[in-house]
Amino acid sequence: MAFPTKDTFTFDFEAQTDYPNWTPAQTKEYMNARGEELRVALNAVASLLNSGELDSRYFTETELGAITGAGLIGATAPSGLTGTTVQALINALKTAIDATALGQIPDGSITAAKVAADVATQTELDDLAGAERTTETVKGNADTVATHLADYATDTGVANAYVIALNPAPVFYEIGKIYKFKATNANTGASTFAIGALTATAIRKNVSVALVAGDIPAGGIIPVVYDGTNFQLIPVVAPTISDASETVKGISELATPAEATTGTDTTRVITPAGLAAGRAWKKILVDNGTTIVDGTLTLASAATQVDFASLGLENYKYILLRMSVKSDQASGNYQLRTRFNDIATVSYIYKKISLINSTVMGSVSTGATFHESPVNILSTTFYESIMDITNIVGNTKYINERQNVSDDYIHLGEGYITSLTGAITKISVFPISGGFAIGSKFTLLGVK
Repeated sequence: MAFPTKDTFTFDFEAQTDYPNWTPAQTKEYMNARGEELRVALNAVASLLNSGELDSRYFTETELGAITGAGLIGATAPSGLTGTTVQALINALKTAIDATALGQIPDGSITAAKVAADVATQTELDDLAGAERTTETVKGNADTVATHLADYATDTGVANAYVIALNPAPVFYEIGKIYKFKATNANTGASTFAIGALTATAIRKNVSVALVAGDIPAGGIIPVVYDGTNFQLIPVVAPTISDASETVKGISELATPAEATTGTDTTRVITPAGLAAGRAWKKILVDNGTTIVDGTLTLASAATQVDFASLGLENYKYILLRMSVKSDQASGNYQLRTRFNDIATVSYIYKKISLINSTVMGSVSTGATFHESPVNILSTTFYESIMDITNIVGNTKYINERQNVSDDYIHLGEGYITSLTGAITKISVFPISGGFAIGSKFTLLGVK
């Protein structure tokens, strides 16, 4: 049974004139008719509600509170989801999302296959971190890197007093930890370093040496490490190294064989090749006013005595004098003598030996004021003589001489000088009488 409807009332007041000519009885009748019609309509509704015919068409208060709009809206379920209302489909979608792991769904819409993909386990995630690592250790390493990156800042202090601020600010200096700062100013002497409000602490190089000007360049990235007492500077620029000397360590240049042979350089270092060259005999005869060819002095005129002086002989430990000489006299033979440093007061001890047919003939002379060669020089023949002389300061000076060596005759002379312990600085050669003839030659060699 349906509710009755009422479209109009029996008496329509709006259809009447503004000033109707009704009697009191008519007015009462018209007014009561409207109320009566309303009473009858309401009673019809009440009768219908009370008849029981509408029990399946209304809800209790609890039922009405549980009903949602989405639950009442019908919908067609997409592939992979179940439900016939909007609310049911929303619930099914949430369930599928909750079961899906992050990272397993490629770019694009969610499909059933993506929703059904396997979820990575913690073990699988740890395997991605590498052997002997877990996701926690990887995170720890990342945190450590971030911490070290935070150990750097630009200096805000002044020269010799470097200051930086770090975030987070340390509450103490950690032993063994490296801090880095960009120096705004070059240092001019001993310097300190501080982080925030922590105590300014000395910077040292080579463990405990105070800095000097230039150790920290302006604009340089300066690493320092705290040792519990000071900050040790980790060198970032090549240190200044001085040239080496006999008393100072430093850089030295290698001497060439020629420089080693010259023997005057006091700064270069000798190599084995240079040492060999320096130990070789070299000509030390210099121009003393007479023509010298290839280090050999050849007399252009007769000379009663030939002197070798002002040649730096004191720098040589061994001296060799090679002579090819003859007398300027018309005839005869004359003793060849040698004196050192113009000293005639020291005692020369020498022995002249002649080997003739393997027979030794000789005698020893002592107390002489000169050294005498084993064979006299002649006026007709050039005699060849080689004299070896030791020149070691503090030692006795020894002389060995070889003269006119041939198949049949060997003439030797040997000797030494007593009381002459200083260096030989001058050598004089002269015959006992007369002088040396034109063409006599002298070559002086030495080893330092």
